[in-house]
Amino acid sequence: MCGIFCSLRAFRDQEENSASEAVVHVISDKLKRANAARGEPSIQTMIDSDDPSLNLNAPSGPDAQHATSISLPARNAACTSDPSVSGDSKSDIHLYLYASELRLRGDTPIVQPHIEGGDVLCWNGEIDPTENDGQKIFKRLRAAAKPLAISETIGNIEGPYAFVFYHVGAIADRQFDTHLLQERSKKLYFARDPLGRRSLLIHKPTLINPIFLLSSVSAGNDTYEFEELSTDGIFVLDLDAICDDAQNFVATFHSHLDVIPRGSGEHVKFGLVRKVNRSLPPDDLPRIQGIDSASLPMPLVEATEQLINQLDRSVMLHVRDIPQAPGYEGNARVAILFSGGIDSTVLAFFAHQYATKCIEIARLLTATRHIPLNEPIDLLNVAFENPRKVQLQLDGNVGALPKRKRKQLKIVETDVGGDADRELSSYMVPDRVTGLQELEELRRLCPGRVWNFVSLAIGSPST
Repeated sequence: MCGIFCSLRAFRDQEENSASEAVVHVISDKLKRANAARGEPSIQTMIDSDDPSLNLNAPSGPDAQHATSISLPARNAACTSDPSVSGDSKSDIHLYLYASELRLRGDTPIVQPHIEGGDVLCWNGEIDPTENDGQKIFKRLRAAAKPLAISETIGNIEGPYAFVFYHVGAIADRQFDTHLLQERSKKLYFARDPLGRRSLLIHKPTLINPIFLLSSVSAGNDTYEFEELSTDGIFVLDLDAICDDAQNFVATFHSHLDVIPRGSGEHVKFGLVRKVNRSLPPDDLPRIQGIDSASLPMPLVEATEQLINQLDRSVMLHVRDIPQAPGYEGNARVAILFSGGIDSTVLAFFAHQYATKCIEIARLLTATRHIPLNEPIDLLNVAFENPRKVQLQLDGNVGALPKRKRKQLKIVETDVGGDADRELSSYMVPDRVTGLQELEELRRLCPGRVWNFVSLAIGSPST
């Protein structure tokens, strides 16, 4: 899982630069901190020594983080697209790309952004749950010479993703198979998957805030206006055209920002969101007496087994190979957002269970669990304070609650005891109650596993 931050701005006269530089630095620093996914500093692999704000993130992680600056002078000046160019150089257009990585897959840490031959990729996505896939997609995007090829490459990705890709767009000489550097066309591509399963926020430059920002998360700053990036297609920003008229950065930006489709046709599998099947099942379906194989009608037995196998395999791929930080062996590597509903309970059960294919032979062989039995699993249960309960406690109820509800509330307060209990009782919302109930069910079904029920309490703004 990765945090992405990208900024693009224009330099004008020196006096204006000195006045706005501090504001830009503050905004960038806050957003980089917010995008630094928490990791373990002991396995941190790289810090950009030229950027002191990255070192500020080091004590709390992430596993790896890096940043690169690209200077794009005006057309009539000497042009450079070398990502190693320092951000201090006074060029017309300044592109800054930052990525942090919390390693959840693969055998070796990967440092982002991916950089090669002037191209830069910040990737937060999942193609293969068993490995780091940013390098794979980077190689394919670099090989795509035109926007159509890039859109088709992205359109064939099924999993969740958000990315920012700076492409110098070298045109290959067919006779000598070389890259003509003088014909490079610089573009910035950025997008989310069609279902929006990865966050990417956008702030388009305005006359008041003439800076372009992309960020996985917001830092809660009111000086810029973030909105979720649309999932309608792939956004393409023509940086060459912006360099031609850097003095009118805001207007040029908006006139050279386009959206292209992810591709279509049989060779593009996931370019469009598939439509929901709206047909209703027939009325004469057989009645189901139970969910065991003996009670299910034969047509449903195979379908049920396939569903269970697919769910089990999906959970296995996501939790089995999460790396353990050195020195933290035996601690939980997996946390499940746990409301006690059927979905989160099933996910927790599958994370504990044997692989489906191994269940039948588990009595004879030592089957491999998705997560070792001696390793705990964290269940994160979020409860939002109920202001109505708080007010009732302050007002003495005044008959607002029925007798049964008042009795339940008194039981909760008695179980916990005193003022602290009354405070806790305001968080005994349905998700907390069902979470505690299903915690006991998991302990019954999964003996030997330690389940850490982590109670997260979110206070009401009114209190």
